[in-house]
Amino acid sequence: MSKRTIVALEQLGFSTYEARAYIGLLKQHPITGYQLSKLSGIPRSRIYETLERLTARGYAIALKSEPVEYSPLAVPELLAHLQEQFDGALSTLETELSKLSAAQITESIWNLQGREDILRRARAMISGAQESIYLVGWGESLRELKVELETAAQRGLRIVVISCGESNLTVGQHYRHAFEKDLVQGCDNSLIIVVDSMEALVGQTLPPETCQAAWSHSAALILTTEDYIRHEVYLHKIIERFGETLTTELREALIEGLREVPHPQ
Repeated sequence: MSKRTIVALEQLGFSTYEARAYIGLLKQHPITGYQLSKLSGIPRSRIYETLERLTARGYAIALKSEPVEYSPLAVPELLAHLQEQFDGALSTLETELSKLSAAQITESIWNLQGREDILRRARAMISGAQESIYLVGWGESLRELKVELETAAQRGLRIVVISCGESNLTVGQHYRHAFEKDLVQGCDNSLIIVVDSMEALVGQTLPPETCQAAWSHSAALILTTEDYIRHEVYLHKIIERFGETLTTELREALIEGLREVPHPQ
């Protein structure tokens, strides 16, 4: 009797005795419980309760004979029944576990550490985006994401990029930070991404081993991050419309603001 077959049936919900009894029935049927006990090695004290469970589950058939004889459910029918049963169970699990997972994701914020993990998550977010990508990137970080952003642009996604420093990006709506000379020294490792208004990543990419970022589906973090990007775009539109005079005044206001809320040293 194949041990692999018994193990496979056990994985599909058979007890060891049920698996051995079913295999015995396939080898010889119709057959009495007494004969099956000798063929399968199942103790006589257990063979009839095992056959009762098999017949109750539809995996064996009790024939109207004296003494009672048993035959197995045909293999194709057994496999079809098991397939239907476990497909249904998997479908239920997918639905119910997704509900639990979605509830957890909404409230959770994951802390990422290290440049490689942060950029890996950023690439996955961009590659999985369905509608929109809003991104603020500084220095080398944008160049690390160029391939994924170009691929997303080819898929027709709405992309808004605010960059500081050279990036060579030509995708989507691209703004060069108006005050990067005032900010880049303190922020040239920042990375901010919002995808589909469903997930956000906020963090830094330097120092390589100890930099950190927060990644979440939290509605509060997404709203706050999108608002920041929205205000950056709004600032660009103001500068484009009102020209160099206003730019100078805005820069002076920025410098005053940085004195009040300075970047950490």
